[in-house]
Amino acid sequence: MASPSVPLFTFQVTLPPSATRVSDGRELSRDEILAWIWERCASSGLEGVHEGSVFEGDFGAGVEPWGAPVLEAGLADPFRDWVGQAANVATELYFRGEAGARDCAALLAREFPGLVLTGPKILQDQDWNAVWKASFTGIDVPPHFQVVPPWRAEEPLKGEGLRLVINPGAGFGTGTHETTRLCLSLIGDAGRAGGLQGKRVLDFGSGSGILAIGAAALGARADAVEIDSMANDNARENARLNGVEGSMRVGESLLKGPGGHDGPYDLVVANILRPVLLEFREALVARLRPAGTLVLSGLIEPDVESVARAFAEALRARGLSGTEERRSEGDWFALSWKTTSEGKR
Repeated sequence: MASPSVPLFTFQVTLPPSATRVSDGRELSRDEILAWIWERCASSGLEGVHEGSVFEGDFGAGVEPWGAPVLEAGLADPFRDWVGQAANVATELYFRGEAGARDCAALLAREFPGLVLTGPKILQDQDWNAVWKASFTGIDVPPHFQVVPPWRAEEPLKGEGLRLVINPGAGFGTGTHETTRLCLSLIGDAGRAGGLQGKRVLDFGSGSGILAIGAAALGARADAVEIDSMANDNARENARLNGVEGSMRVGESLLKGPGGHDGPYDLVVANILRPVLLEFREALVARLRPAGTLVLSGLIEPDVESVARAFAEALRARGLSGTEERRSEGDWFALSWKTTSEGKR
């Protein structure tokens, strides 16, 4: 976004899920229209595009979990796979200056006669950074953790639990979402009375690194795996802020071989969407120590049974059994297993 001193103008363009006819007779999909907008309006001062946010209620309209409710509304970019399944979406375009916004709006109206345009209008000029800082003050996960942003790191602790300093950035996970808190609670339980001291922990889909950092703060050696390189930069910064960079590795994939992520891990945590959990279930279970703990989240109620069943089968296929525990907060769920080798029961 532009500096707070530069006025931002915005207008909405309502994009249908189906192809839209262009003035020259071609038909473009929604993604193709967005690419066209970036190409043709970048020189007009286009600063950003927001395609809209989907929340849990939209599942009733047929949006699949791949459609990903915004995991931390206002804090993380939404997965956008849901867009193609949704009805008309009012896409917000942001411009540095009014002239560019009006030029782009006129171009769209001319080239895409069927699109609905609203605006442009000026965004209130204010210190967005100060507004953001005022909106995020921290989260408690009693009795284990207190999550605070860097600008509150020096304030006296209130209540109980270890302090985790998380700088909100490109990676999901600041503690504001229920799934993050559920996982932190389970990690905290595992770390009671030194239970994670010297243990190996895998955080798959690590985002901001908060779960790996929580485990490392309890004495573990943690591997954080996340495909998003920007999120990984955020995770490394957060590890440094918490003084655990020496006991936490960050990578973009599950690597094998020397220096990789073969395991065995005493604790495997995956706070991610159902399709990814199912896709990687065998890989995650294969890295779990026979007497280990598996924690899964990112689940809404319709996901729980299928994921629980799939992972129970994967555990049995590895000769493992365990007691399943379910926790919930709001509309979100976490599953965990404390496993043993079936030959040692």
